[in-house]
Amino acid sequence: MVRRAVDMWLKILAIGASALFCAVLLVSGPASAAPTTGGVTTGGTGYGPATAPATVTPTTAAPAPTTAPAIAFTGAEIELMVIIGAVAIGTGGTLVLVSRRRRAARVQA
Repeated sequence: MVRRAVDMWLKILAIGASALFCAVLLVSGPASAAPTTGGVTTGGTGYGPATAPATVTPTTAAPAPTTAPAIAFTGAEIELMVIIGAVAIGTGGTLVLVSRRRRAARVQA
């Protein structure tokens, strides 16, 4: 009975996660596909050719000096934290499941 409830809960969780993922893709897809003119989104429906050409005025100011950061940000730091978090959640879930099975076995015996 408990196993059946856990299976049902996991299925509902998977369906909810899939729905959330699809909703994010559905919302971000058209927004990223909107045509732009000079970095500014054109008015109207967001699709089709731009109605007015972009006008660019050149500037003669000297560019500000840029310095490179000491260490480049590659995203590996975030990836490592996500992996450690997923492993911790999986380990915690496994420990809870094992403790519940042992408790259920003691009650049945």
